[in-house]
Amino acid sequence: DTMTNSRFNNLSSLLSHYYDAYGIRFGGIRKPRTYDHIELVQNTPGWNLAWPDPLGRVHEMNFSSPTLREWYANNTAPLIDSGVEFFWNDEADFSNQYFAYHFQTLAQQQASQRTRLAARDRRSWSINRAFTLGMQRHGAVTWSGDGQDCSHSMIVQMSLYGQALSCCDMTSPAAPVLLRQYQNAVWSPIMRVHGGLPLVEPGGRHPPPRFPFVFCGQASKALGGTEAHCAGFRKALNLRYQLVPYMYSLAYQTRATGIPIATPASMWFPEYQDLDESTMAIGGAILPARVSTAHTIDPAVNVTNVSLPRGTWFRFNSTSVQFGPKHFSTTLENLNDMWAFVKTGTIIVLNRDAVQSTDELGGVLEVHIYGGADAKFTMTEDDGYTTAYERSAVFTYWKWSETDTTLTWDMSGAVHMTKYKFVDVILFLSGKQRQVSRGHKFSGSGRVNFTIAATVPLPMPKPDSSELGVGSQLLDLFVSTRAGNDVNPGTKDHPVRSLARASQWLLTNGIDTSTCRVLLERGSLWVGETLELHNSSIIVSTYGSGELAPTIAHAPSFLANWSVGVAAYSVSNVSIAGIQFVGSTAGIIFFYDEPSNTNQQHLQGQL
Repeated sequence: DTMTNSRFNNLSSLLSHYYDAYGIRFGGIRKPRTYDHIELVQNTPGWNLAWPDPLGRVHEMNFSSPTLREWYANNTAPLIDSGVEFFWNDEADFSNQYFAYHFQTLAQQQASQRTRLAARDRRSWSINRAFTLGMQRHGAVTWSGDGQDCSHSMIVQMSLYGQALSCCDMTSPAAPVLLRQYQNAVWSPIMRVHGGLPLVEPGGRHPPPRFPFVFCGQASKALGGTEAHCAGFRKALNLRYQLVPYMYSLAYQTRATGIPIATPASMWFPEYQDLDESTMAIGGAILPARVSTAHTIDPAVNVTNVSLPRGTWFRFNSTSVQFGPKHFSTTLENLNDMWAFVKTGTIIVLNRDAVQSTDELGGVLEVHIYGGADAKFTMTEDDGYTTAYERSAVFTYWKWSETDTTLTWDMSGAVHMTKYKFVDVILFLSGKQRQVSRGHKFSGSGRVNFTIAATVPLPMPKPDSSELGVGSQLLDLFVSTRAGNDVNPGTKDHPVRSLARASQWLLTNGIDTSTCRVLLERGSLWVGETLELHNSSIIVSTYGSGELAPTIAHAPSFLANWSVGVAAYSVSNVSIAGIQFVGSTAGIIFFYDEPSNTNQQHLQGQL
């Protein structure tokens, strides 16, 4: 009554204006106590929750009482009718009632059924400071509480406990760390920011709200913000808006299968034992890098940690790849940097623009394909507002054929409800420039074909002899940091440059009847790179006439982490000679699944 009448002349009109003009949906914070009906709660049998409140409050409500929930629902319904879309339930975990949030959310659902007919189909949604079993049935989101843990470990633990929709507060008072919290939360099932810490700073000042625009412009300097921070906040928020179709579809899959949006990466890659609960997987396909989520200034705020299972992994929105298994840490060069890695054979659907158009131009869907394997993904759309998805929704079945280099889609369900009119498709291939095909009409079915140039480098002429005496064909790849370029074919006159490109070439060309030879130019230096061997019958040697041996180095900042010059995985018949390694944890390391595979290794180098 206070909310709907005393404090606002017309709450319904005000909230309608917020939504119509700005797209803002309004929610209210609620405590598990009453301030307007203290006498009623205290005097009604079973309504008052008697417990030794350290703050002396005696008007806590007992939500386990069916009659209290009935009264509470009747008094909540007018707020929903006025346009209050959701509720933020806070501090119920102070009480001695374990299921307080469960029962409070249940009362909210009851309230929805007491609203005007037009509002009864709206979804019931709440965000809660704690989680108890059963709440996942009620559209209830949980944040990590006042501990304000924004780490991937916390999100993963929530999922393991049964809460698929979780988030954190993001309340760091320091602009650098707050920005990294925003970037970390881009990949959380729910992304939210706390308005400000409830504490009063020395001198009686309230701390600044954690809105990103507070850290922009001249006023931001006192908070440690710069225009670079401002750009970083904007990029993180825009990416989150772009990811809505993908995350929303994963949420629908959670409802259908029970598999959470965010899971431990080890669930999908159990063979890689170095993956712990700090490595989070989104949809089983995306591994976001970890960054600092401390609440105060952190010297490691720009350090990112990455753990990758075996296979080829693309940097998100890039053709740059890493080969797993590996773990590494690196310092991010820019505040804008947000690292995530996508496995080959993945489709990601995004809004092309952060804010989509609903006028005659229609929305544009952007489809990312990370090539290297076949892929499929089911995109789900509905009105995003009511429970009509239980009866009708739009399903688009995307399929990528690596053999045909073709993307196809078929739609089913309430196709007329789709928000999109056009599709842009971006294909990412390792070692190649991305290919873009724009402006395809989005209708019931369609296809987009790509023409892919032949894989380079092509096999080189066979030399006179094989250093190993294995294989009937010898394939050469020349690598140079002084004259190389990764778009080159890898000949002596036109070498490639990076060890990542050499690793990819070995993975592509290594077959039983061939011996692959990687020749590193004398005098060349590779810093922070690893040559990865995934095939048998490999020679790593040198070419050129320089006095200095080819060198693979890792800078001192890498010494606290595992760094390797050459990593070989279950290989045999390997020769490595003439290479110098500097600053590595290990110059050369061999990984084997079976001890019987450790045959015929010839090593000669400088460490």
